[in-house]
Amino acid sequence: MPAVLKLVDGLFEKVPEARAGVVGEGEVLRHEPHRADDPGAVELWPLLCGSGDGDDREPWPLPLPRRPTDPQPQLAELVARTIRGWLERGELLESRGRPIRPDDILILVRRRGVIQELVVRQLRRHGVPVAGVDRMRLEEHIAVRDLLAIGHAVLLPEDDYTLACALVGPLLGLSHAELHELAAERGSERLFSRLRTFARTRGGAFAEALARFERWRARADYVPPYEWYAWILGAEGGRRRILERLGVDAAEPVEAFLAEALLFEEGHASSLQGFLHWFELGAGELARDPEKGGGTVRVTTVHGAKGLEAPVVFLLDAGPRGTPPERSPLVWSRDGRGRPHLPFARRRKDGRPQAVARWVAEDERMRAEEENRLLYVALTRAADRLIVAGWAGGRATEADIDGCWHGFVRRALEGLAPDIARRPLEPPGGERGEVLELRTGPRRPPRPAGGGARAVLPVLPDWIARPAPVEAGLQSPCAPTRLPELIGEGAEEEAEELPPVSDAAAREARRRGLAVHALLEHLPAVEPARRRDVARRLLDVGFPELAAQAEALVDEVLRVMELPELAPAFGPQARAEQPVAGRLRDGTPVLGRIDRFVLDGGRILLVDFKTHRTPPSRGAFPQPVLRQMRAYAEVLAGVFPGRRVEAAVVWTAGPEVTFLGPEQLLPERG
Repeated sequence: MPAVLKLVDGLFEKVPEARAGVVGEGEVLRHEPHRADDPGAVELWPLLCGSGDGDDREPWPLPLPRRPTDPQPQLAELVARTIRGWLERGELLESRGRPIRPDDILILVRRRGVIQELVVRQLRRHGVPVAGVDRMRLEEHIAVRDLLAIGHAVLLPEDDYTLACALVGPLLGLSHAELHELAAERGSERLFSRLRTFARTRGGAFAEALARFERWRARADYVPPYEWYAWILGAEGGRRRILERLGVDAAEPVEAFLAEALLFEEGHASSLQGFLHWFELGAGELARDPEKGGGTVRVTTVHGAKGLEAPVVFLLDAGPRGTPPERSPLVWSRDGRGRPHLPFARRRKDGRPQAVARWVAEDERMRAEEENRLLYVALTRAADRLIVAGWAGGRATEADIDGCWHGFVRRALEGLAPDIARRPLEPPGGERGEVLELRTGPRRPPRPAGGGARAVLPVLPDWIARPAPVEAGLQSPCAPTRLPELIGEGAEEEAEELPPVSDAAAREARRRGLAVHALLEHLPAVEPARRRDVARRLLDVGFPELAAQAEALVDEVLRVMELPELAPAFGPQARAEQPVAGRLRDGTPVLGRIDRFVLDGGRILLVDFKTHRTPPSRGAFPQPVLRQMRAYAEVLAGVFPGRRVEAAVVWTAGPEVTFLGPEQLLPERG
C-alpha cells in the first residue's frame, strides 16, 4: 500500500492537469498508510502502439484474425500470461505472506469494450478462473443469441439463415464443415428440406440434429415459453451443451434469459413468438456483483469498482485510446446555479459564438474533472500491487500520450526517479519496451517454483447429469375429524354415524358448542365459588344470541366439571385447547386441537367434549369420533413412547363419559 499511496500523492502534486476536481487550489494531498511497513509495488508497462484506431465497442468480438499491429489482443495476451505465470509458480503476495490467488486480482477498464472480452477470453484460454465481464446486454451474449435463434427457427424453419445459425450452435451441434456440406450446391431447395434428406440418407449428426429439432417444434405450440426453454436446457441437455461449448461464464446469461421468460408470462399471453418479440424489443442487462469474486479474477469498470479493493489491480486502458471522446453534438447552457438550462449546437471550434464557446469550455472542464476523480478511484483500488498499462492508436500524438492517464502516471513516477527501477518487457507480437517499477517495504524471498495455485476441479457425481426425479405433491395436514376411515377389524359393527342435521340446526349447534368449549377452557382456572358469575358474564359478552339458554349452559358445564372421574383433566397440571401435530402410520399428516390434555404419571389422558343434545345410543359409538380419538392417540403415542394412552369422550348434555383404553385406541399395538 505505501507504494500505491506514494504514487497517488506524487501524481496529484507533480501533474497539474490531474489536480482539477481532486485537489483544491493551494492544497496538498497526503495519505498516511495504515500498513506503512508492508511491501508494495507499482508497475507502469509501456504503451502498446498500433497502426489504426479501430472500433473497440463490439459487444462480442468476432473470432477473426486480428492485425499483428492491433495492440488490444497483444495487451490481453500479456495480462493473461502474466497472471497464469503468477499462479503456476506461486508468486508471493508479499504483504500477506502467501501465494497470489485468482480472487486477489481485479482488472479495471475505463469503459466497456473489446478489451474486456479479449482479456476474459485470453484468461480462459490460459486456464485462469475468471468471472467474466461485469455488465452486458442479454441479447448481445452469444448463448442468448443461440437460444433466440432456436426459437425463431422453430417458429419458421423455412428461414434458411436463422436455421443455419441454430444448427451450428451448441444446442443442435453441427460443425461448420457439416453446415457447409448441407447448404452448398442445393440450388433453390430450402435448408430444412435438405436437412431432412441428409438425416434420412446419411444419418449421424444430421439425423440427431433433426430429431432434436422436431421434438422441440412439436412441443413449442403447447407449452409456455419458460417451460419450453427450461425443458430444452434441462431434460434435453441444452444447458450442458452450452456450457461445454462456451464455458461456465454462459450460465448466468442463460439463467437471466429464463428469468425474462418467466417475467413475460406474468403479464402477457404465453406464446413463443410473443416472447421473442417482447424480449428483442427491450432485452434487459445482466449485471454481476464485482464484490463477489467467488475464487475468480474480476473484470469491471473503474466506475463499477467504487467501494472495492483488491491486493492486485490492473488498469488496462490508461492510454490515449482508452476512452475516445464521445461528445454530444449539443452543449447545455447553465443557469445561475450552474444547472443545465437550454441545449445549443456545439458546432465547429472556429464557428462557435462566444457564449457557446464558453459553455463548451465549461463542459470540457467538468469532463476533465470527472476523469481525474475516476483516475483517483482507479489508483486507490489497489491494496498491494498496481499495474498500469494501455495502448495508443496510430494517430496518437505526443501531446495525447502525455495527457492521458498513462502519461500522468509516467510523469509522477519519473518525479520519484531515485526510487524507480527499470526492466525490459517484450509483449507477444509487439516491440520491446521498458517497465517503470516503484517498490516500497522489505522484499521477501520468492516462493520456490512449483507452488502453483491452479485449482483442480472435482470429479462430478453421476447424478449431476440426470434429471431430478418427480417429487410427490406436498400433502396438506388433515384435521382428525375429517380423516378417512381408520377403524380396525370388528369396529364397524360397534360404530354408528352421527345423524345428519339441517343448516339452521348446524349453525345453532356450532354456536352452542363454541360457548360450552369456551366455558370449559376458562372456568377451571376460576375459584369454584365465582365460576357461575364468571360463566354468566362470559356468555353475556361473547354469546349474546344464546341469552335464553345461558343458565342451562352454565348448569351443564358445572355438572361436567364436578364429575370425579374427570378431576385430573381440570387440575392445575392439565392443558386446555392443546395443539397437536404429527403423522400417522401411513404418513398422513395430522393437525388438530385437544380440548383437555394431562400427563398423569405413566398415563396420558385426553378429553374431548361433545355438545350434542343427546348422547349416542347405548352399545354404539359414533364412527367419526372414534377416528378422531384414534388419530390423537397415535400421534401422542409417538410423542410420548411407553406411556398408556386413554381418552375420555364427554357428552356434556348428560353428562355422560365414555372411556376408551389402548385396546380401542391402538388395536394394532395390542
